[in-house]
Amino acid sequence: MAESTQRLPVSRFFAASEVPAQGCSVEVTATKAELGELARLSGAEKALSFEADLVLRKWRRNGVSVSGTVRARLIQICVVSLEEIETVVEEAVDARFLPAPSAHRRQDAALTEVEIDPEGEDPPELFEGREIDLGRLAVEHFLIGVDPYPRKPGLAFEPVGEEDADTPEETPQSPFAALSRLKPE
Repeated sequence: MAESTQRLPVSRFFAASEVPAQGCSVEVTATKAELGELARLSGAEKALSFEADLVLRKWRRNGVSVSGTVRARLIQICVVSLEEIETVVEEAVDARFLPAPSAHRRQDAALTEVEIDPEGEDPPELFEGREIDLGRLAVEHFLIGVDPYPRKPGLAFEPVGEEDADTPEETPQSPFAALSRLKPE
């Protein structure tokens, strides 16, 4: 994850060099102000909770692997009934980080072709400096898990006026058919 210019609501930095040989656990929990920003960013009415339980381990020589789970509870609007409903986000985290190449190695890295196997593991993310932003990682996984079309359990969207659209005798009407009836003759 090369550093992005967009600031995400939760930032928790951890020095890659401080990951012990046996690994360590890190918990990321959003503050009240951060919950408000997470709700805005995700399009939810309200974020009730946000936490990430992560395990950091040394990976390769200077890298770090991060695994764990991001969990959040949101109040969203049901796309069918327009009622407020509570939804749960739970996303697994599995990422690896390597320090970004130094300035003199960047030129050589730019000349190297990179092959990515679509069926293989994701390539490691790059981080600048000495720290990894675990908050950014957690927010990115949270956003992946947010349902953009939440529905109250048991409700399904049923389009209006298409009860018998499967019968072969009927031909689909133009979306402008209703407007043509309004046109004076």
